Amino acid sequence: MSREAIGQLFAYRHFWYRELGQPDPALVALFSEPVGAAFLPLLKSLGIESIWWDGDTWDGAAPDVMTSLLKIAQVQANQPIGT
Repeated sequence: MSREAIGQLFAYRHFWYRELGQPDPALVALFSEPVGAAFLPLLKSLGIESIWWDGDTWDGAAPDVMTSLLKIAQVQANQPIGT
């Protein structure tokens, strides 16, 4: 699941941004379940924010908390912040 997301994000970034001379976009992978502790450091090290559904709420991890889409959405909705 995470490996496929990584490949897809890097392929899209290459073909839709870099080949067209555009600045790199923020990379975010959305999952229907927790990604697992083994993949979180990998995704972060690659600059990919991961967001997943955890039963009754969204959770996630971002390389940079200040630009986290999940954090921004939670702050705007006045919800607790994930990791």
